[in-house]
Amino acid sequence: MPAPNFLTTDMPQPPAISISAIIHETASAVTKITSPKKKHKSNKLRKRKRSFSKSIHTTVQPAATFIDQQLVTLRKFLRKSSARDKLLATLQYACQLYIANWIPEDAPQSYEMVAMAFEKNISDARKGFRLFKWIDEYGKIRKIVTAPSNTVSAYYWKIVPVVMRICAFGYYLIDNTLWVRQITQQHRYGRRDKRADQYIKTLKTYKNNLSLWRTLIALAWGARLIGILGYHRPKKKKNRNKRNKRRNKNEGGTEEGEDEYLNSPIQTTQPWIDCIWFHSVLQCRGIMNCFILCKHLGLYSISNVWVGRLGVLSNMLGMWKHWGVKLDYFVEFKK
Repeated sequence: MPAPNFLTTDMPQPPAISISAIIHETASAVTKITSPKKKHKSNKLRKRKRSFSKSIHTTVQPAATFIDQQLVTLRKFLRKSSARDKLLATLQYACQLYIANWIPEDAPQSYEMVAMAFEKNISDARKGFRLFKWIDEYGKIRKIVTAPSNTVSAYYWKIVPVVMRICAFGYYLIDNTLWVRQITQQHRYGRRDKRADQYIKTLKTYKNNLSLWRTLIALAWGARLIGILGYHRPKKKKNRNKRNKRRNKNEGGTEEGEDEYLNSPIQTTQPWIDCIWFHSVLQCRGIMNCFILCKHLGLYSISNVWVGRLGVLSNMLGMWKHWGVKLDYFVEFKK
């Protein structure tokens, strides 16, 4: 029997395996082993990124909305001539306070001269914002007179705000005249004219007197409104009936029963607490202005430091009055 020849091709041969196939199988095995972990890690990273983005959105978005609202309110504030006048008045009294109290003794004289120049130029710039404002006061007088009143006494009480607006009308008219006279007096004459200076001084006295009377009338009117609001403070009554308690509890109310306001003899255009808060702030501002005007007229002697402090606080309250939406805080008796 012949010996087997192992070199012949008659016997079955094993399948040929290429190197590329081996590398492909190895890579697929590795990916099968490691892919679940990578997917798990990627999911964790995605969740972290989402939670971080949500936290940023929840913290940054309200702040951005608040800033946008304040910027819109600031733009509306700067559109009002009265608001800009109060802003410049705050800067003017701040310069006066700086001259009287904050300049050190060993400071050079240029500091005081620069501050005085700022104060004078700001005072002149404020007059432009009050140009033709007496027309606005005439419109307010006409609005008060033509507005309907619920009672006869309310109709006669209109005399007080009308007189106050007449004083404001004269104040702004004299202020515009004084501004024009100062410009013509400085550039028409080559030197100072004593008669023109005396005339300007007289106009300033009339203007300050009208402003003082307007402030005093406003203080008296505000005290009356605060007294009415304090005397007719809305009271609450509680439904103490057990049936009402159970009914309110079943309807989702409180156990004590929902509070109901008693009928008040006055009516307000805003809630009671807002009205009394608004008029109380205006009273404080009016008292500060009264002290400043008495100083200018020589009726009361206070230092320039206190004039600067009161002026800054008063005009900051004036800016608060013009900030945001201007609302009416009228108080009147019902029929």
